Amino acid sequence: MDELIDRKEFLRKGLKSLVKPLARLVEEKLEDFKTNLLRPPGAIDEISFVAVCTKCDLCREACPHGAIKMAGAGYGIGAGTPYIDPKDAPCKLCEDMPCIKVCEPGALREVKREDVRIGVVEIKKESCLAWRGMMCDVCLTECPFPGTAIRMDGLSRPSIDKNRCTGCGICVNVCVARPSAVEIKPVER
Repeated sequence: MDELIDRKEFLRKGLKSLVKPLARLVEEKLEDFKTNLLRPPGAIDEISFVAVCTKCDLCREACPHGAIKMAGAGYGIGAGTPYIDPKDAPCKLCEDMPCIKVCEPGALREVKREDVRIGVVEIKKESCLAWRGMMCDVCLTECPFPGTAIRMDGLSRPSIDKNRCTGCGICVNVCVARPSAVEIKPVER
């Protein structure tokens, strides 16, 4: 009977030693699917998004503000999928979210306007005019959720509430500092 247990243990360890490197290889390959693009509102996780999106272009056509663009060939497997470049045209968080409504495969899913998470915003204090002592509140006044997503401290300097900010990119687009004092990165889903 001891011999049977030893064989089981041998097989278990042998299988584990084969599966572990294979799992690592799969994880590395999945990292290749990440594109660092800002996806439209309601986007599912990046790997599923790239797999589910049919590249039909309907979300881009439905966007009344021209915020949705289609990724070029340089994005490999992500080519032809929708993204937002807020420097060019931010997401305006339409009340009716027409981009989501036309997405038949479900790469974009229904979400409340205030629950949208497109990107993670950060203010670069060294570039921000208000943080450098000048009067500026453009990011606050243009934000769809002023006073909640962007707040001003006692010295009229902006800060981002990462739990309330949708990452729409409006603040990136309207920032008057050059280079822009507002940076945005895709949200990890």
